[in-house]
Amino acid sequence: QQSNKSIFSYWLANNQKPLNQYHFYQIFILPKREILYQQCSKRVIKMMNNGGIQEIKNIMKLNKKFNQSSIKALGVKQIISYLNKEISINQAIKETQTKTRQYAKRQTTWFNNKLTANKIISYDSHQEFLDTTDKNIKKISEIIN
Repeated sequence: QQSNKSIFSYWLANNQKPLNQYHFYQIFILPKREILYQQCSKRVIKMMNNGGIQEIKNIMKLNKKFNQSSIKALGVKQIISYLNKEISINQAIKETQTKTRQYAKRQTTWFNNKLTANKIISYDSHQEFLDTTDKNIKKISEIIN
């Protein structure tokens, strides 16, 4: 029978912890900040080159309005400003890269402050991470066992 209460309120009322019988390990696999920022910048270029601008242009041609959520998406405001000839494409890219890096930093900060990792695996380059995948799996296995 539906109670109109969340499962969490039930657990709190009955002094129960969800999934208490299990032990969870949190392992973060994070690039070093410099690498993260490089990946963010590359991602913006890829987005711009692979249809990001055209997608916004198509929506504008249809006279569709951007809702509160869609206008907050990374790059949307900058692309609109570029298409409206308010800023150059280089400025749109630069601003979008900055916003993307800031977003990645907020996510990293959130993970570091809100979750307690048993282990953080950091790497200097994407290739290093790929090259050391087996080693990282062994590290994870050691933590769990």
